[in-house]
Amino acid sequence: YSIVVDRFLNADTAGDENVTVDEDPEMRFGGDFQGIQDNLDYIKEMGFTAIHLSPVFKFADDDYLGYDVESYDEIDPGLGGEEGLNNLVDAAHDMDLEVFVDLPAVSADGENTTDDVNVNEIYGDYLNEKDIDILDLTDESVQSGYQDMVQSFVDDFNIDGVSMMVAQDNVDASEILPRGIKTYGFLTTEDAVAGGFDYMASESMRTELAESFATIDREVPEIPDAENMLLVDHWFSERFTSHAVEENMFPGTRVKQVMTYMYSHPGPVSMLYGTEVAFNGKEMPTIHPQMDLWTDQELV
Repeated sequence: YSIVVDRFLNADTAGDENVTVDEDPEMRFGGDFQGIQDNLDYIKEMGFTAIHLSPVFKFADDDYLGYDVESYDEIDPGLGGEEGLNNLVDAAHDMDLEVFVDLPAVSADGENTTDDVNVNEIYGDYLNEKDIDILDLTDESVQSGYQDMVQSFVDDFNIDGVSMMVAQDNVDASEILPRGIKTYGFLTTEDAVAGGFDYMASESMRTELAESFATIDREVPEIPDAENMLLVDHWFSERFTSHAVEENMFPGTRVKQVMTYMYSHPGPVSMLYGTEVAFNGKEMPTIHPQMDLWTDQELV
């Protein structure tokens, strides 16, 4: 269950200094680790076995997604800081839920960057708007330092796995991520190339699934091998249910059918928060509205 932390639930108002959503929907909503922790039962009862969090390192006040990193040495205080993350991970593990965290691959100081960026339009526009520089993860001088940073983060917070929205070609996860945890790579263009991840989510498979299940009487792709991660949207794509809306189809039925297909897959599958209430945005920030916990019980 993939969650944009700031957009789930604001349960701890102590960290709301930069919450200005009433003035600008592209600013922070105030969602935090406590809000997720308070709803682990809700996630568990839907059948999920893991929660997947958007980036948690300290990021800019005018960002809500977490990629405009200011420091890899600090957990974002607006999300709940170190204590909040520790409490969430402990509570999740007590319920036999694994915790995965998405890793930004950006430069916090403008050094060791690359112009070789291969991302989709939504991701690219976001990077340009926030003036975010991508780390060159193919540079050996960057790889070891990044790997050490991730290892420390995983060890300090008992994280079960990490993901990365891969932003440049020829990234090798074995060179930048620690051993002994699950690793997931998300590609956002059909020609992107990366390796070394335990599981990969390809853009071509994502779009094929989204279009196949948007309406009736469309060819369904063969279920891929277990090392593929299946999903129909992520935080840099249009929402799956936007396809159903365009086809004038009932989103609830479309979600149930595509999830039946995904549950048949022998590897991991991911659903973006709010799919169960048919969020259907097509661009940022409408892709990431505040969570509405008045859930469609038929979908659950």
